[in-house]
Amino acid sequence: LNDSFSIDEHEGYVRLVLTTDDQEGTRNRVLVLNNRLETVGAIENLAPGETVYSARLLGDTGYFVTYRQVDPLFTVDLSDPSSPRIVGKLKVPGFSEYLHFYGQDRLLGIGQGEDGIKLSMFDVSNPSNIIHLSSYCVPNAWQADAASDYKTVLIEPDRNLIAFSASSDPPTYEEAAPNAASTPDDWSGKSYYVLSYEEGEGFAQHMDEYVRGDSWMGVRGVRINETLYV
Repeated sequence: LNDSFSIDEHEGYVRLVLTTDDQEGTRNRVLVLNNRLETVGAIENLAPGETVYSARLLGDTGYFVTYRQVDPLFTVDLSDPSSPRIVGKLKVPGFSEYLHFYGQDRLLGIGQGEDGIKLSMFDVSNPSNIIHLSSYCVPNAWQADAASDYKTVLIEPDRNLIAFSASSDPPTYEEAAPNAASTPDDWSGKSYYVLSYEEGEGFAQHMDEYVRGDSWMGVRGVRINETLYV
């Protein structure tokens, strides 16, 4: 299992999206188990040689991303537990390590692109025909904390708020506090980013704030009324 989003329970069935790596190679599977944990439905040998990087299961539909050189986003029809089936597949460059439903019929991906952290928005109104609407690369950021800790992401579609932290380049000396006890070369940390998404216009970035701290620690954000605390 990639993470907790790769497993759920729905109407008495457990659904799992798995990567298997053994002497036969790397491959991916979708399994449906009954309440005795017996396999009643399966899709086997998906995307050989690739690995599941992110998944989301909602009702009768599941989405998951595998990665090797491009980012295939698969759609799975789970309406018949005994016969799950792939109904859609879309390939775009890079890969999404975190998927989040963004309002009705929209799926947001946060992951890695060639030039930094990549955000992608997909139209999933027709599961058999996923449409890539827009993408955006955050400069000077290379690893989103969402890949390992979804609680570092703050997403509120009703307020059009997309916020997350990522490892980033430290500020220049001129940008640092004048009385800093050490130079930025000694710093390690992350930046916190705030973006929005508009239909037809795409993503817009509104904040890029360097947060000093150990680079392995996640950064949290929370909104209270009209104030964002990081």
